[in-house]
Amino acid sequence: MEPERWRVQPVSAMHLFTQELAHVTDFADLLAIAIREVGKAAQADVALQIPHETRNGTLTPYFASTWALGEREQRVASWVFRRGRPGGRGTDMLPSAEGVHLPLIAGELTVGVLSVRAPDAAPIFRSQQDLLEGFAREIALAIDRHRLRDAEQRAKMLQESERLSKILLDSVSHEIRTPLAVITSAASMLKEAHDPSLTRVPWAMVDEIQEATSRLNRLVSNLLNLTRLESGHVKPNFDWCDVEDLIHGTLKEIERDLACRKVTPEIAESIPLVRLDFVLMQQVLTNLLLNAVVHTPPDTSVQVRVSAGDGMLTISVLDDGPGLPHHALPFIFDKFYRAPSARTGGTGLGLAIVKGLVEAQGGHVEAANRPEGGAAFRIQLPTSKSPPVPSEANY
Repeated sequence: MEPERWRVQPVSAMHLFTQELAHVTDFADLLAIAIREVGKAAQADVALQIPHETRNGTLTPYFASTWALGEREQRVASWVFRRGRPGGRGTDMLPSAEGVHLPLIAGELTVGVLSVRAPDAAPIFRSQQDLLEGFAREIALAIDRHRLRDAEQRAKMLQESERLSKILLDSVSHEIRTPLAVITSAASMLKEAHDPSLTRVPWAMVDEIQEATSRLNRLVSNLLNLTRLESGHVKPNFDWCDVEDLIHGTLKEIERDLACRKVTPEIAESIPLVRLDFVLMQQVLTNLLLNAVVHTPPDTSVQVRVSAGDGMLTISVLDDGPGLPHHALPFIFDKFYRAPSARTGGTGLGLAIVKGLVEAQGGHVEAANRPEGGAAFRIQLPTSKSPPVPSEANY
């Protein structure tokens, strides 16, 4: 015969339970109240398990549970969690278990398992099952509400963090680049003054100032670009670009650094216009060319080859230096990585930024050693149909 307590309490117990859960804001308190109230209403031992955050499919018992599940019961609970169906005592599945295990389902997601064990071996009646399933539904909804609230708060915090990060980046960029621009301008004015009273020593000092300022400016650019990449603030400004202009413009901009190298651009005919971020790709090519300068002897040659086919644009930077150490190839694009044989100087950021900027534009970059000697860096970017060229009739 069905126990009197189960026939009298379900409605009042569920009403009080729902009210109490509605006012809970702390997740730990929510689970503790659920265990306490289910145990009180059913006069039974209760275990509440939720999925482990980092181990998919693994249940973690809440420490306030009053029933420590044995290995057999834990297997039943795991089955219930995976299948999203009740199991154990009083059900059609695994009825020989000590207790009943109910999935906590919110929408299409199973967010945990409620396990209940009565102190005696009496059968579980329909009203008992209905009450426990009602508890399970309310617990699942409360857990889901809490997680949605947490997700919303995290999203707001992330949005605010990104806003502050952008402000900081913009401020740092301005505060560092402004004095660098002033130094560069002043050095250029001194260089162009042609004051006959200045000896060769001051002219050499002006050259050193210009070179040091250029290096510092590139370092600042690399640091800022890396920070933007890691914070997700790099948003490519795609536009149709002439690749030949990109190559020659980059070579012109760093011709002083390439003075001791013979750089040969080899651009295939009929290269189509390509949608890319011109400024970002200039930074990519600059870093690759300066990397070749650093790691090859003076008077060696560097080739920049451009080809297109199969929907891809390929830009290769090839040198005639000693090549890349075999053991360094898997790490060559890692942040701050520098091969043991590398010359002093440098931060190990250039190639990491190359990889990040290329991938931000939907491309891919790889490094290898050339069969004839030297290193090869190949960039591949997707191409699409070039925009139509306006005819004279449209004017």
